Amino acid sequence: MLEIGTAKRGYIFVFSSVIILNWNGLEDTTECLESLKKITYPDYEVIVVDNGSEGNDAQVLEKKFGDYIYLIQNELLNASLVA
Repeated sequence: MLEIGTAKRGYIFVFSSVIILNWNGLEDTTECLESLKKITYPDYEVIVVDNGSEGNDAQVLEKKFGDYIYLIQNELLNASLVA
């Protein structure tokens, strides 16, 4: 069954997902998330995929935005396994 979303002030809002890919870009991802927190659209989720960042990006994002994002952490594949 298709869910329409929420109604607010006579409008119907479709549930939306915003997916952000992070790879060693903590500063850019943080800036993007800070900007997204300002939107007024009522029915959305934010998914951040950390694609094997070398630092502690995932931990920092979880600590700072844990109540706002769903965080998925991917480990980097060993290049010898991909061949």
